[in-house]
Amino acid sequence: MSGDADPAWEPVPATVTWTLETPISHGGMRFSTVTLVAPTAEQAMKASAVRGASNMEVVCRLISNCSAERVPYEAVQQIPEWIVGQMAAYFEEFAGAPAPGPLEAWRQARKAAQAAAASAPTGETPPPV
Repeated sequence: MSGDADPAWEPVPATVTWTLETPISHGGMRFSTVTLVAPTAEQAMKASAVRGASNMEVVCRLISNCSAERVPYEAVQQIPEWIVGQMAAYFEEFAGAPAPGPLEAWRQARKAAQAAAASAPTGETPPPV
């Protein structure tokens, strides 16, 4: 990130853990917590690759793909819907991240060059960016 990033923006936590009031069981495994890590593009694509899947199914697949505990999809389906909604909100936070540093720095340099060109007296050419 460049030093010119929005000072009000705070990065999304890399991991968030939910403690389940009622642990979920699947295939002899018990899960009392679900810790989500930041999703990768591959995980998001895998979760959304099922033709005709509802939004809830995609979110449950993404939870399964991104859980540090490796919670199977079938077990994720046992998590109360309101908790799944909270987990979905965690994933949605990543969509609001600012532009990457190098791209943002380029945009600011271009904006400065355009402002310089607009304020330059006629006949003078500002330096290229």
